[in-house]
Amino acid sequence: MHPTENLHAGTSGLVFRARCDDASSGGLALKLSFDEPELEAEHQALGVAQELDIRPLARAYRYRRGAMATFWISGRTADPEISPGDLVATLDRIHIDVPETAGLRLLGPHVRRHLDAARGRLSRAGACGVDEPLLERAEHLAVALASTGHRSYLHGDVHPTNVVTTGTGLVLLDPKGLVGDPAYDAAVWSLKADKLMPRRAWIDLLGADYGRDRVAGWAAIVGACHAVSYAAHGKRLDRVRAYAEIAREGLAAVGA
Repeated sequence: MHPTENLHAGTSGLVFRARCDDASSGGLALKLSFDEPELEAEHQALGVAQELDIRPLARAYRYRRGAMATFWISGRTADPEISPGDLVATLDRIHIDVPETAGLRLLGPHVRRHLDAARGRLSRAGACGVDEPLLERAEHLAVALASTGHRSYLHGDVHPTNVVTTGTGLVLLDPKGLVGDPAYDAAVWSLKADKLMPRRAWIDLLGADYGRDRVAGWAAIVGACHAVSYAAHGKRLDRVRAYAEIAREGLAAVGA
């Protein structure tokens, strides 16, 4: 396997375009990860998707500790003309019930870990608009939302750069290997696709399909975690404010 182009360098790893003599002529995307558990979860998610014939996802080519290659998807990421209807249709195609034997991670404990991480960062987050009582409300709401019995396959991190517009439809990259409430995927997209449409407009629009209260609730929980994380790492003050505002709005009545 031979890397041919450096595509992305981030805190979690590196992504290259690559070629391999025994792979398809379209080439490969090669990910070198600094976070082995997350890479392993992604590999598991892609394997389950293939077993269950969930089509709008990248296909794994080869995996070994610290590295995974997927077949190259030709298309456009962060497409400003993504149709909301196409997005919902694509999410509906992946949100199928998953058997307990699939080995995917439950959404509830996954969110709990993020809330615990947010608590650990609060002292470094300054006046980010999120405090311990708000995180307690977020935890109460997360328990309630996660207890609804949903066992849908989730992408877990749907945002514009993880969605490829191809000639045959949308394809999703980098699934997190989660199972739970499909409104969670809608909430994450609503928070991260603000360049395409305002966040609250996405919550209202996707709420018509997934339940407005559930989408807004998950958006508040994820927004609280993101606000603390961004502030603690000194990132994007505009996003810190926006995420914290959505968190406060969505959690205002929880535990009141």
